[in-house]
Amino acid sequence: MPTTDKACPEAMARAERLKPVFLSQEHAGLDPRVPAFWAKYQYFFSEEGLPTAGPADLRAFGKDTSGSNLGIQATFLSAFDQNPEDGAEQVRQVVDYLLHGTGKSLEDRLTDLIHGKLPFSFPGFKELLLSKVLSVMYPERFLTLLTYEQKTIAAKDVYGIDLPPYDHARIGHQIVRSNDLLAELAGDGFMHRPHAGEFLWWVQQQP
Repeated sequence: MPTTDKACPEAMARAERLKPVFLSQEHAGLDPRVPAFWAKYQYFFSEEGLPTAGPADLRAFGKDTSGSNLGIQATFLSAFDQNPEDGAEQVRQVVDYLLHGTGKSLEDRLTDLIHGKLPFSFPGFKELLLSKVLSVMYPERFLTLLTYEQKTIAAKDVYGIDLPPYDHARIGHQIVRSNDLLAELAGDGFMHRPHAGEFLWWVQQQP
């Protein structure tokens, strides 16, 4: 994974020039629904709260766009609706493994879940939704760029950095390390890392 010193100087200068413009905007990149959404799911995904997370709440997580652009999660919703109680139990196991699993690094647990080969793996609850769990639970670290492809595009368009091609065997490592790289490049001044993620989305739309 490249380091911050690989950023194109001209691209870095442009991003730094646009940053105060973004931050000066009222509610820049801040969805007013986010605080309540985070509070709700930070409890439901905690070790204490996870057993209480019901089917309706877990289904809603896969559909609610608060703080991120989820797109249409048709595979997840279709599979979940076939048997909501069983679906909720599997999703609880997925979240528990991702956040609270032991014996493997977060990056390796993320890879396991994206591969979908664990006994409790759930259709459609893969890279995008797993990354959203991380952004909700660890807003001090994780951006709202929820796929490696989105991070690759941001790295190139905002900072002129070419990230390595998608590596199926190490995708969890690529997701986490590219997130950390972009967060470091974006720098300070944001309320949290998802706010920095919104900045990276915004910069890509500027002329």
